[in-house]
Amino acid sequence: RKQGKARAPTPKPKELVTMATAAATNNDNMVKLPPVQFIEDVDAYMKGKEPDAALGEIQEKYQTFKLLESRLLQSRNRMLGKVPHIEKAIDMVDLLLAKETASDQITVDFELSDHVYTKATIKKGTNCVYLWLGANVMGEYSLS
Repeated sequence: RKQGKARAPTPKPKELVTMATAAATNNDNMVKLPPVQFIEDVDAYMKGKEPDAALGEIQEKYQTFKLLESRLLQSRNRMLGKVPHIEKAIDMVDLLLAKETASDQITVDFELSDHVYTKATIKKGTNCVYLWLGANVMGEYSLS
């Protein structure tokens, strides 16, 4: 697996979640919705149109919005599914920061895959942490 190293200024773990949230709300990343036409006067809207054609056009727009809604809900559910893993990673970084001044090494249960754990020993003097970002990307962050 390829692993990339992020050597830019190292944000604190809590800042990572804030940065990800800000990126997700950026207008450049938003789904482009087709323009919506509000029909105030149905009689004026229907002048010169066949009822079946107008109804078909409205139903087509409705189906487009339902498809976009479905995609957004799937994306939202995927993102919400990642929250526990992100929180667990942040808690682990907080533990490493709290134990940084301790004279002993730390023994933790390390998750290899779903429901498979092993013991890991973290020695005193560890100054960086590797966070799995997904899509075969891992970032290295300094604890200082």
